Amino acid sequence: MCGHPDPGGTPACRDGSPQGTCPANACQPGADGSRSGRLGAQSRSRRCRPNGGCVPHAHAHSLDCGGRTSGGNAPAGEHLAATRNAARCCRLQPFHEQETDVTLLGIALAYAIAVSLALARKAPVGRRSASGSLAGQAGLRLLVVGATGGTGRKLVEQALQRGYHVTALARNPSKLEIAHPHLTVMQGDVMDYTSLEPALRGQHAVVCALGHKRWFSTNRILSEGTRNLLRAMEAHAVARLVCETSLGVGSSSGRMGLYYTFLVIPFILPLYFYDKVRQEKAVAASQVDWVIVRPGALTDAAPRGVYRHGAGVGSFLWTVRISRADVASFMLDQLTDDRYLGLATGACW
Repeated sequence: MCGHPDPGGTPACRDGSPQGTCPANACQPGADGSRSGRLGAQSRSRRCRPNGGCVPHAHAHSLDCGGRTSGGNAPAGEHLAATRNAARCCRLQPFHEQETDVTLLGIALAYAIAVSLALARKAPVGRRSASGSLAGQAGLRLLVVGATGGTGRKLVEQALQRGYHVTALARNPSKLEIAHPHLTVMQGDVMDYTSLEPALRGQHAVVCALGHKRWFSTNRILSEGTRNLLRAMEAHAVARLVCETSLGVGSSSGRMGLYYTFLVIPFILPLYFYDKVRQEKAVAASQVDWVIVRPGALTDAAPRGVYRHGAGVGSFLWTVRISRADVASFMLDQLTDDRYLGLATGACW
């Protein structure tokens, strides 16, 4: 410490030393006797202040470390020496806010990566040979679970168009405003086995499009509801299940694009997606013939009829999407196509 207090009572510089003192070589006297210098690289001058950092000085091209204005009349040599020493004194300090932002960003990134790793699982594999083919099945009887949801409605409509006899399971049947001679709407809840079990009687297959909007609660609607469904299927010897989950789950972790991988899934829907992981695990452990369909981000756009599907579809960079109508069509195709039997397949445009 040089112990040069400023006559005006203002600390000579800010380098972490006590107020009123500065390093002996921090400031050099200018021509007018002030501790000042000029930073040629700076278009604006700065003045040290007690709470750190520098503030712009009223006089351009000067840097005052002692709380006084430099007259700028010192010889060039003294200006150069003062410039170097004043730069040490009044260099810009890292802002605490910036350091905090970087720290928080690092924590958020680490958390997002941890969630992605938690959702990652080996691809589920089930029985690859069907216990009974539904291809060419006349008057196929189909149960649609989650029939009042976005994908569920499309499943009901398209299944009826294909000539299937459809039973739609819904907690609130009045929400399904579809009338058709081959449609039966039953009230039931997948979380209540006794209300679910009657809907399985006499069915050939089940398509499951379960979903909910309790995104921020620790519930097991998807996983426990699917377990009840599988239990009822086995009790009534219903062989085929096509179940909708999502890209970003299990072996497709990270394939929804950066926006979903690092923002939506870890910060908005972590509990929802983790329950989808448990749902897939329950399906894979069952004795039925199953296919898991993992769509990209769902939209209400018109069906294109052309989309990508398979274990490796998706994108690590861009958000991948697909319409609910296309997902419904692909799910219904899996009732009579054994290509993805016992596997999880992605689907997106």
